Amino acid sequence: MLSLTAALFLGVVAFTNYRFCKSVLYPPFVFTAWWAFLLLATAASYNQFYPLSPDTVGIFLAGAVMFTVGGAVAARACTQMRTKVRSTQYSPRALDVILTLGLVALAALFPWYYRYAVELAQQVSGGDFWLGRRLAELQAADEFVTLDTLTPVGSLLPNLVVAAASLALIAYLEAGEGRFARFRAYAYIAVATAYSVLTAASGGLLLFVQVAAVALMAGRRLTWRTLLVVTVACGSIFSGNGILLRKGELFRAVSLADTVRGAFELIQLYLVGPLIAFDRSPLESWGYRPWDMWRSFLVIAVKLGYRVDVPPLHLHYTSVSPTQVINTYTMYYAYYPSYGLAGVIIITLFLGAVLTGLYVRAAQGSRVAVIMNAFMVGGILMSGFAEQFLMATYHLLKILIIVYAIYRIAGLWRGRGATGSRREPAFVMKDPAAWPVSTSAGTPAGTAGRYRSQVRG
Repeated sequence: MLSLTAALFLGVVAFTNYRFCKSVLYPPFVFTAWWAFLLLATAASYNQFYPLSPDTVGIFLAGAVMFTVGGAVAARACTQMRTKVRSTQYSPRALDVILTLGLVALAALFPWYYRYAVELAQQVSGGDFWLGRRLAELQAADEFVTLDTLTPVGSLLPNLVVAAASLALIAYLEAGEGRFARFRAYAYIAVATAYSVLTAASGGLLLFVQVAAVALMAGRRLTWRTLLVVTVACGSIFSGNGILLRKGELFRAVSLADTVRGAFELIQLYLVGPLIAFDRSPLESWGYRPWDMWRSFLVIAVKLGYRVDVPPLHLHYTSVSPTQVINTYTMYYAYYPSYGLAGVIIITLFLGAVLTGLYVRAAQGSRVAVIMNAFMVGGILMSGFAEQFLMATYHLLKILIIVYAIYRIAGLWRGRGATGSRREPAFVMKDPAAWPVSTSAGTPAGTAGRYRSQVRG
């Protein structure tokens, strides 16, 4: 009953956030709507999992409310500043060449990445490829060993997964109406999915969510068929990964009905389990080892040559029902155990403001911000599972460098005399009156949901 009441409260907050901005990509709306769904799923599973305590529910509500407050403050500040957007000049021809060469390079390097993945799996587990591959990733993350100690090119090849996902989103954003551009975008999505699958992780399903976020920000309509494809793709990747890694009852399934039931139970565990684990972690001392919120910054320090200890990423297991355990604890496990409720309030307030600021920049037309905002949407959807903001700073910096470099190179190419230059399109929200911004050329914000670009020869 408590979880249901909290879910209904956050549903009201989510509705208010939507009314404030009239956009389903407004970060406070996405955050509160998602956590309302998670608490509703918890309430619906009351007879299968341990109940949430009032203190834990209060923490979840405080985080959602402060995220909303931070977003509203940032939105109001951006509205009052009436900031002009600096347009990025670049050559579309150069960008087309870069994207095409990138796709060819990723396809050509895939056999080397596959061999690298096989070598890693064999070193950890000589028999089962998928289990060995996953254990190798866990070992590398927890012990913070550089993967080039396992293979000569190990320090380069893991970054191909990040590059493939980043380029796939750029290609989809730039697809437009051209037949070849659309084909290239779909080919990028297929290649990026293949790279992600070989990591033996379920994170690849977020690519389809990020593609949908890019489409919405660019003003493209998402049909029911598209949403069905995204849902089936995410479910297939998650369930397939569960079967290959022998999770739950999936690997014991002998019929289609058993497979569907096992997939549903596994999805239910990963939706509800982290919330219960966060609640019960203090009761099980062997599992009460919180994430270090600053871990990603320590990783960056090590990359820069400093000698610091990097804490492990993967934690011990905590029971969430009489028969089930899990070792993920929601994003709040990086805040509350170390900094208490005050830390939760301050950090979620900060995240709400930063993510909303990025969203406004994307809505003003920044291509780089559109791509980064898509990754932030994925981070919000992972917030009930893990912390994907501060603890993912190193990963997000690599994405930012790749995306910025692509557009920067295309801009330098234009500066050397390439024709057909154009500036960033103005992505306009559904309620432009709420965001009175203008482009550097003085063009006012226009009709909602349109994707506009001005070409200057």
